[in-house]
Amino acid sequence: MIEEMGGEEANLLALRYDAEGRSVERLGWERQQRLQQVLAESSWERWSGMVDGPDAGAFLSGGVFRLRSERVNGPKIAFIAADASRRDEAVARLGLGPDLLSRKIASLSNGEMRRVLLARVWMEKPDLLLMDDFKGGLDPFWRETLPKIVEELSREGCRVVRVAPGENGAGAASDSFEEAPPEAVAYRPDSAPDLPAPLPPAGTEAAVFRDVTVSYGDHVVLDRLNWTIRAGERWLLVGPNGAGKSTLLALLRADHPQLFKNDVVLFGERPGHGLDVWSHRQRVLLLSPELQMHLLPRTTVRNVVLGGTQHVWDRAAPPTWAEETRTREALDALGISDLADLRWSALDPSKQRRVLLARSWAANPDMLLLDETFHGLAPEDEAAMRSALERMMPRVPVLVWVTHNEASAPRWLDRRLALEARRPDAAPGA
Repeated sequence: MIEEMGGEEANLLALRYDAEGRSVERLGWERQQRLQQVLAESSWERWSGMVDGPDAGAFLSGGVFRLRSERVNGPKIAFIAADASRRDEAVARLGLGPDLLSRKIASLSNGEMRRVLLARVWMEKPDLLLMDDFKGGLDPFWRETLPKIVEELSREGCRVVRVAPGENGAGAASDSFEEAPPEAVAYRPDSAPDLPAPLPPAGTEAAVFRDVTVSYGDHVVLDRLNWTIRAGERWLLVGPNGAGKSTLLALLRADHPQLFKNDVVLFGERPGHGLDVWSHRQRVLLLSPELQMHLLPRTTVRNVVLGGTQHVWDRAAPPTWAEETRTREALDALGISDLADLRWSALDPSKQRRVLLARSWAANPDMLLLDETFHGLAPEDEAAMRSALERMMPRVPVLVWVTHNEASAPRWLDRRLALEARRPDAAPGA
């Protein structure tokens, strides 16, 4: 049996279990993002972690994980003790083959990481399991399969509580996957808003991938991919967990080390031959749930949005008149002007996502990458964000929308790229 309760009630229950000496574990976006932040605070540490960071197999048996650099006072995250005798069963239930277990945590997709986390929970068999939006980032097969595994945990004696959405909870607004939420359907026009002549001009090649291959050891993520994106296009990017969607987004942002060994052209420039990756990242803006963990808790909402105009994540400089004007416009566009002076940490995850879209509005990017941005939002935040996004579109030359729920994607997306997950035993080119 899976219970449901609000965030405050769930936290009080966890405190009671702790006081009684009973084990408590959490599963969901917040837990996963915290782990990813601890293992790699920066993009350099993330890619370095693919070489010397912990692999998925080590994660199943480890206890305390620190930042990859292992600095003494660095952030850390602790897990309760895992029962090694339950490892084989956990690995089998979650479909974690030798290929995945040998891969670095930093190379796993969100959906793969969620499966590894649940395998870890299976081995721990805690007295209490709190879940907040634990289906987030999963493809259809695993969205259907994971609840069954959690139900089995419940039958084994683990008390399972789903944290309901709300001010103090990070749960999804709806667990329905097949049907788009009403807010997603109500606003959707049949065609895209008219585009003014963008910079770069409509039709200009914004990104060109020729036979792009990305691999980690023997694991091939992208195999000879060819893809061209032109200004004025709105792309839907889909594929199961592990198919390479996050890798593609990193390549588009010039934030992946294997960019330099592939034939990639970004806004007419090649990596290593004239492309300034730092300037390029000011033109390409990624918005995803993971970003919420990388902002300083004490920074204000206004500074988060202002950072979009200055292309910084923290310590925004005193704004120019133009930057201040764009910041106020973005806050108004998302209906969050009344939150401007609040600390980032005072907002619930759904409101934080709304602020990040305001940041995107202020940044005025040439390419906007939306990665599961609307998953798990409270209805009022999703409605505000979708309305603002529609108004943003005439100002955004290129959009790439990544989701597992195609039903919730706008109808005005006019291009589609579907990636397929590669079998571990598939030879390159197969």
